[in-house]
Amino acid sequence: MNSNRKTEAQRTILLSAGKLIADRGYANVSMRDIAKEANVSLGLLTYYFITKDNLFTALAASLVGSIFDDVKGDLNSDGDPKDKMNRIAHAFERVLRNDTLRMKILVEFMTQSLWNKSFRKQVAKLYDEVARILREDILKEDVLKNNELLRKYSPELLSKVILGALFGTQFELILFDNMSEKELDDIFSVGTDIINLVANHSTKEENNNEQ
Repeated sequence: MNSNRKTEAQRTILLSAGKLIADRGYANVSMRDIAKEANVSLGLLTYYFITKDNLFTALAASLVGSIFDDVKGDLNSDGDPKDKMNRIAHAFERVLRNDTLRMKILVEFMTQSLWNKSFRKQVAKLYDEVARILREDILKEDVLKNNELLRKYSPELLSKVILGALFGTQFELILFDNMSEKELDDIFSVGTDIINLVANHSTKEENNNEQ
């Protein structure tokens, strides 16, 4: 099998595995189920991914990479802390509203990471990378140090609290999947207000420091 066909087969297998894990959960999906969904033989599946953990670790790495690329892409352009914070919030909102499949898979990995070190490594990588972006691009110490509201907190702590809110919202939306559009709008509105509170204070201090 040439490299293009191999890559396409692996991609099909990962997509099929992702669909099944979102529908049923990791514990309820077997290698045979994935082979059937991907329309490949079990032998070919185990040739590419020797065990179920190998396959789902590869899926986790692919998922984490795609989410991180989305978030990073929203921060590539210039802007003040408020602009960047809003962009990262909207990136999460966009995925939460329009890509529930990917979010369900991520929640499943987050749950499984309590017991599976490979999954934990991938989830921690995403969390750490996004937190680093928040610290380095938005929650800079020189912006926060003279702010009465924020100066008592480190950028590390603030980034963890913000990420906790974003991931918590993600879990809540999946758990209560009968939520109305108005409830969704209200949740994102409150989240944006909180993010703007931090970002506005950061922007004010940055402007004051420049004067």
